[in-house]
Amino acid sequence: MESLIHVFRDCPDTMALWKQLVPVNLWHQFRILPFDQWIRWNINSRGRNQQTTDWCCIYATACWWLWRRQNTFVFEGKKISNTSLQHSIMASVSSMNEAREKLRIKNCSVKKQNPTHQYWCPPPASWIKVNTDGAFSRSVPGVASGGVLRDENSKFIKGFIFNGNEGDCLTAELWGCLLGLRTAWDLGYRDVILEIDSAEAADLIHNSTNGAHEDRQLVEEIKSVIGRDWNVNIQLISRWINEAADYLAKMGLASMPGYHLVSHANIELQRILEHDIT
Repeated sequence: MESLIHVFRDCPDTMALWKQLVPVNLWHQFRILPFDQWIRWNINSRGRNQQTTDWCCIYATACWWLWRRQNTFVFEGKKISNTSLQHSIMASVSSMNEAREKLRIKNCSVKKQNPTHQYWCPPPASWIKVNTDGAFSRSVPGVASGGVLRDENSKFIKGFIFNGNEGDCLTAELWGCLLGLRTAWDLGYRDVILEIDSAEAADLIHNSTNGAHEDRQLVEEIKSVIGRDWNVNIQLISRWINEAADYLAKMGLASMPGYHLVSHANIELQRILEHDIT
């Protein structure tokens, strides 16, 4: 009787299929992990193949098709070749990506105005607020982040944009948190409220991370900065009151790689900052 790890990975025919699918940077770890760790590691991995598709999506789809191939052989006596299976896997992934993109476009099209009439509130006296956000596009390689620092009088202090390498939406959000905090520290502020609109990022920062999590090192860097001798409060806010950071993050997608400090707000950013408090 075949074991599950043999069906899903170690069978030579199956391993040959995986060799065509697994990103090169994941291959070594992919083929040596025990079964339970193997599943968790692949589900948490967000490396990308040449089509910039999340690896976890391809992995889960491939497992489904491998199980279907096994059942087709056992109950119907029919064999499905690796070539045919690979085409089926990528066709399924393509359909999912298309559906996800249509949903994203639909969600964006209804973002007309702030339906809850929420507005940004300035921090208490002697404190500053750092609002950060992340940006990610499947048509543009890498990730981007942006952030804005404001004082108790709602006055713009500084902003920043960042263009990074591999990652996804969560990676972009976490880079924003790290760089926003570093910017505040480097400018000499020691009482800081960090506002973000990503519940997933906030959860990772507040809680322990899985050792196999793709962004573990980034999260640990954020925690290290928070642990310095200063006061940092992290607040989860609505995306409707995070538009200034969102604007800078999207600017980051088109910027040169690296971190860039924004000393002066342009006309569009000024408009957003004024709209935040009116």
